Amino acid sequence: MKLIRLFIPVVLGICLLIPFTGFSGNEVTTRTHKTPEFTKIEAGGVFKISFRVGPLAPIIIEAEDFAHEKIEVSVHSGLLKLSCNNLRNMDHDIKVTIVAPALESIDMSGASAFATIGTLKAGSFSIEASGASEVLVNVEAANTKIDVSGAAKLTLKGDSKQMNVEVSGAGKLYAESFVSANSDVDVSGAGYAEVNVTQNLEAEASGAGSIRYHGNARVRSHTSGAGSIHQNN
Repeated sequence: MKLIRLFIPVVLGICLLIPFTGFSGNEVTTRTHKTPEFTKIEAGGVFKISFRVGPLAPIIIEAEDFAHEKIEVSVHSGLLKLSCNNLRNMDHDIKVTIVAPALESIDMSGASAFATIGTLKAGSFSIEASGASEVLVNVEAANTKIDVSGAAKLTLKGDSKQMNVEVSGAGKLYAESFVSANSDVDVSGAGYAEVNVTQNLEAEASGAGSIRYHGNARVRSHTSGAGSIHQNN
């Protein structure tokens, strides 16, 4: 009995010295998904996506082993859709690597994140960001359409001849490094947009919306409520 009393504190002491690593056993594994060609991407949930231009390659997904069975990857009419259902208690992000020849549209929702590697080139390009998504895109396009809502955040770099922007909710657009010749910007709710325009800017801010613009464009503006429009020098 005396020996047992001496042994228990020793065992407890050793346990305290061993780093706690958890008991989930959620090992991260990699799987690939072959798809037909696509030019649009839609994703919701908790994906962390990186995209670069190149020959079409299988999509690489890194996730905890149990999560792979709940991830759906599909392509219909040129739209790549990524979704996941009932994923809880994950210790790691779901990382997705996508390589394709071209991209014309992205739609991010939930807590998803998207970032381009390098510069995209397109005739027309559209971005929708909603929920708590975070998007970073570098693109050169003739026409660009932006829609940011919820608590989403979009950072945009590159250039465009024409840019149309709608920001609502608590959405934020940071496009001071995206130079457009002509822009139509509409911000409402508690939204925020920062743009860089060289020729013509149509700007409307309502609610508590705020627009900040760079460049020496001719400006036609309208505000209502506590909305504000100001030039940043």
